[in-house]
Amino acid sequence: MVESRARLFEAVLTFLEERAAPAGLTLVIEDLHWADASTRDLLVFLLRNLGSAPVHLLISVRTDDLHRTHPLRGLLPELERLPGVRRLDLEPLSKDEVGAQATALSGRELDPADLDLLFERSGGNPLFVESFLATGHDPAGAPLPEGLRDLLLSAVEPLPEPTRRVLGLVATAGPGSGTHSSPA
Repeated sequence: MVESRARLFEAVLTFLEERAAPAGLTLVIEDLHWADASTRDLLVFLLRNLGSAPVHLLISVRTDDLHRTHPLRGLLPELERLPGVRRLDLEPLSKDEVGAQATALSGRELDPADLDLLFERSGGNPLFVESFLATGHDPAGAPLPEGLRDLLLSAVEPLPEPTRRVLGLVATAGPGSGTHSSPA
């Protein structure tokens, strides 16, 4: 098992190095905080072994989602000590930045009251801003969903009943109960 895992990690490293030559390669890994132990191990292996290969890894982690015992709590400081690893903390968007994003996405400026509501409900998270606007929110008409739960449910409501039932079962099963986990 250990030998096959080592071969797999080496194969991934070789694949990335070959694809990176000569112009370079950027690999984006989002939401590392949801990754399983094997994915984290692969990432550590790559960071320690890529050397001078022109491969850039851009990895997002929501540190506010890391509980006290989360495995990344100890791993992130270790990774930050590696040569070539840089950490960049991104703060939530300000209300002005949320307004600029909303204007860019909708093609018009939001009413100040709508902007206040969008900023409050999105928490300055650009993905949530975009998702709230994608619900078809009309600044002059329908209200924004009350919160993230309503926002997420609005995407599920148009699905057929059997699909909604399966999603409900998966949601109640929770992590580690045989459901598919995000590969990172």
